[in-house]
Parts: sequence; structure tokens; C-alpha cells
Amino acid sequence: MTSYQFNQHLEALVEVTSTESVLTKYVFILARGYDQITSDLTSVLSSRNRTMYSKRQQDTQEQFAEFRKHAETFPMGQVFHEVIRVKEVLDEMQKDFADASDAFIGAFRKQLDDFYAALEQCVRGGEDQAFVSLMMEAHHLYPMMTTARQLFRMVRRGLERRNPVEERADEAGLALVFEMPQTYEGVVGKLASVQNAYEELCRLMQVSILDHPLRLVKVETGSLWLSVRGHAEVVRMLTSLIERFTTFLQHRFSIKGKAADISERVIATQSLINLADELEIAGVTAPLEDEATLKQAALTLRRELTTLLAGEPIVRVNDVLYEVEEAAREQYIEQTRRLMPGRIQPYPLSRHGS
Repeated sequence: MTSYQFNQHLEALVEVTSTESVLTKYVFILARGYDQITSDLTSVLSSRNRTMYSKRQQDTQEQFAEFRKHAETFPMGQVFHEVIRVKEVLDEMQKDFADASDAFIGAFRKQLDDFYAALEQCVRGGEDQAFVSLMMEAHHLYPMMTTARQLFRMVRRGLERRNPVEERADEAGLALVFEMPQTYEGVVGKLASVQNAYEELCRLMQVSILDHPLRLVKVETGSLWLSVRGHAEVVRMLTSLIERFTTFLQHRFSIKGKAADISERVIATQSLINLADELEIAGVTAPLEDEATLKQAALTLRRELTTLLAGEPIVRVNDVLYEVEEAAREQYIEQTRRLMPGRIQPYPLSRHGS
């Protein structure tokens, strides 16, 4: 797992345990009610005056009724939804940390299960005893949610402070995350493909590579997290081409996982269309008027983007996730890897093919 993926988990956990979430507010009300009722009951039991005992008992019953009335104003559907979401996030984190034991995450997950079971029982039955059990589980869950939120925020701040990179006004960033395990050769190939694609776009847009080099911000492997910065307009175009090429490849698969046509001819045509569209959007007209130059550039970019994206069923481009459905992933990997450079042919009309 890269620190980017870890940070994504932390961000999700901070969000689902936010003080603004319906779940957090609901658990807080129940936990506060439990603490108050427990304190009042202790006071009742310690009273030796019968009149005072009866009055405090009545006050406690009225307080209990008020807490329950308040709790019933919350939308139960949303509470259930948010509990399930927290459980899903914790499960994802535990799965990614399968080789490491985390007592806190495990305890948090168990307490969430206990709260969920008590919530279901309370909604089904509605008896006071079931509501008391729910309050007790909230009493145990709330401090864990508070601790988790504070801990995850602290870790996130620590990750964000690592390796700070100067951000220039004329630059933009591109972050790519590939979920599949990577070989050394694969990592080097992807790094080179991003660099080569950036340089090709710089040439088309008449941007000096010396004045605006592609700067490497971060590389983490296992899976692969790659972060770079470069000329703002070039990076914008590169990002868009990567997104379009990823979408194109992945959409060649039907819902049932049956591969459609992803032949070289189809990819060649789509790559040319994508590049022409992006140049037009950027207002770069010269390459559009030179067919040979445009086709050669499209061929180069097709090769580099194929190297970057072939065999990758799960790709995150900046904060946008692109993924092939699980049933189709093995077939997708096998078929797209056949498109790797070495098999790619130049455009039929290009005078600059290799």
C-alpha cells in the first residue's frame, strides 16, 4: 500500500466520523444521555430520604423520556447508512493491512458491530430496555469515534508535511495510482512513458522543456503512486488524454465482461481524435494543419499511454477512480497487454512511422 492509498483511507475515516455527520451527532446524544442517567441513578440510589428518593427517581424517568424523544428525531435510515459506511471503510483498511495487526481498528470495528446490533434491536422492538442497551453501546462507541478522528487527522497532517514541493504558479500537478503490483521494469516503463508523453506535448505546444521540465514529486511502489508537476497547460492536456484513453479502453468491455474490439486500428483512430480535440480546446492550431506531424504525435502518445495504462484495470487519475468490474479484470489485463509497444504499427498515411 502506498502512502497515497493510506491517506485515502484516513480521509474516508475522518469524513465518516466527522462531528457534522448524523451518526456522530446521534451517538453523542445517546452517550451523553447514558452518562447523565447513570449519574442520576447513582444519586437516587445514594439518597436516604424517601421523599427525595421518589423525586429523583421521577426526575430520572422524565430525563430518560426526554433523551429518547430527542433521539427519535434523528433520521434512522441515515444513521444506519452511515454506520454501514464506517464499517465498510474499516473493512477496506483491515483488508489492505492484512499482514499487520491493528488492535485499535479491530476494537473500533467490534464496538461498531455491537452498536449496530443494539440499534437494530431498538428499532425492531422499541422497548425501554432496548433503548438503554443502545445508549450503553453509544457510551462505549463515542470515545472511540473521537479518538479515531483525532488520531487519523494527526497522521494525515504528518503525511502531508513529508517531502514538501515548491508549487509554481505556472505549473499543475498530475497524480497517478495503479493498484496492480508492479515490477521494477514496469515502474521504470511507466515513469518513462509519462516523461515522453509530456515532452511530445511540449513540442506540439511549443513549450520549452528546459524552462518547464516535468518535475517528479513522489514515487512509491508496491502498487504504484506517481506524482509529477509541469507546465500547467501541458499537464492539463496530458491529464485529459490519460483520462480519455483510460475511459476508452475500459468502456470496450461490456457489463458481462465480454471484450469488445480494441484492435490497433480502433485505438489509432481514437488516439488521433483525442489529440486533435485537445489541441483544438487549447487553441493550438499549427499541428492540426499538418497531417503528418499530427499523426506522428498521435502515434507517439498512443505508444506511451499504452505503456502507461495497458494491463491496469484500476487506475486513479488525480482524485478520479477508473476501474473495470471485477469479473472482467483478468480478461482486460490479458487483452490490453497485447497492445504493448512492439506490436503497435504506425498510421497508414504517416510518413514518420517507426
